[in-house]
Amino acid sequence: GPRRGLSQSIFQVGGNTGQALAPLITALILVPLGQFGAIWFTVIAGLAVCFLLYIAKWYQTQLHGMVRQKQGLGNSQRDSRMSTAIKWAIIILVFLVFARSCYISAISNFDAFYVMDTYHLSIAQAQIYIFIFLLMGAAGTFFGGPLADRFGKRTVILLSFIIPEPHALALPYVGEI
Repeated sequence: GPRRGLSQSIFQVGGNTGQALAPLITALILVPLGQFGAIWFTVIAGLAVCFLLYIAKWYQTQLHGMVRQKQGLGNSQRDSRMSTAIKWAIIILVFLVFARSCYISAISNFDAFYVMDTYHLSIAQAQIYIFIFLLMGAAGTFFGGPLADRFGKRTVILLSFIIPEPHALALPYVGEI
């Protein structure tokens, strides 16, 4: 419908929540059980593969239906210009996603070792801090969609890059919570 930002945020929050759960799983399962604890996740991965195969088959039938509908329309010069605009939009989007992923990976990896070294916490305790950090990212993703619908995508994306900067710079100077 008209609330595309909300739709996208709901879609993305699943992946971000899964990413946020990784440190929690590390702290609660992998640290106490070691590599043997990872075996239990093969069952979950197998179920996910089955689920995705089902979705892929459904999506393939949806695409075939859309192709049949578009065959009668033909191509125009407008479609060619639109595809160029779409290509540039995808390039910019991939760059932004890459930059965001590098930032989050760097903070996640640095913060765990920093907290362990500075505050003498265990790996499990440090992972809880990473979990909270990533969970707040998932919450930001969820709330960012409706905000993008209201204030515009560019504004929300720009603010999502500007607002965290002072917090990231202050992170090494913040004491233990």
